[in-house]
Amino acid sequence: MLTTEKKILPLEEQIKRNVQERFWKGHDLRLARQVVIFPGEEIVPLVIPPEALPSFADIPQPLDFLKRTIVTGRSRYAQLGLFPDPRMGTHIALNIPADIRLSSGRFTAPFEARVIMNNLGARPIQLEAGSKLCRLFSSEATEHISGRELVEMVAEKEIGISGTYGDDWKWVYKNGRKAENKITGVALRISPASMRWIPPSPEPIHISDTSRNFRREIDQYLKPLPDKTDEPILIIGETSSVVSLSPNVHGVLDRKVLPRTESRRTIYPVFSDPVHEQSLLAEGFRTNWPIRTETRSLVDPYHIADYVILRFWRDRPAPSGLK
Repeated sequence: MLTTEKKILPLEEQIKRNVQERFWKGHDLRLARQVVIFPGEEIVPLVIPPEALPSFADIPQPLDFLKRTIVTGRSRYAQLGLFPDPRMGTHIALNIPADIRLSSGRFTAPFEARVIMNNLGARPIQLEAGSKLCRLFSSEATEHISGRELVEMVAEKEIGISGTYGDDWKWVYKNGRKAENKITGVALRISPASMRWIPPSPEPIHISDTSRNFRREIDQYLKPLPDKTDEPILIIGETSSVVSLSPNVHGVLDRKVLPRTESRRTIYPVFSDPVHEQSLLAEGFRTNWPIRTETRSLVDPYHIADYVILRFWRDRPAPSGLK
């Protein structure tokens, strides 16, 4: 008797089918209890609702999908210095209860996970129970916008970027080859006048989890940068350009940034390179202003970030019944 085995697709194809070729974004991960997070790394309890995780329907190894998701910190807390560990998907996967059940590819109940959060600022941060700290997303099932398509979308204002090309913003090319078909994203200048930091203090910072004017709350803590630092600090800035995205386009910031000069490479070790921290997502239906940036570097002429890199992915409307 002949038997046939069901063909197992590569995980990339499983994910693409599962999310119906959409840019997947999970619901917020909320803090389980009130905490004060001091500078450094701390383990905190988060509530993981079913809607915060992708559906695992038709994926034989669902935890592999979860480990491949990207985490983005919520902007209001990132500006204070609070960021999720980049391995958040893996941390959650290790906390899934053994007795939790799946229905139609989703967990049937929320569960609590103890995960790593990093306070990269200089002050303690007080957080209330229920605070929305971060979320998972995945772009690998959707279309990365590049080349001629990206040029046309910027020209037609589907992706709006204000300011002067070559100064406020410029194209980013694959492997540095300046050809239209090698364009992979845009570099956005961080306005030097916008750069601030939150100086050290033992007094915890606290801001509203629900306020629409959270930038105004944060601004009261921001102070001018010191002239020079011997250790990296978290620098809060804004892009010179206003960025606006149509509802079906999402932007993702690179961790890598462009410093003011490359000459530092002959003087300083690579570990001192500036980076953008783990608050990365610019959502299509919410972005229409200068992007606030959270970069970490030494303050001196060689290291401070000059441009952040933003890349774009196209989303599809959700099929009926899918969120």
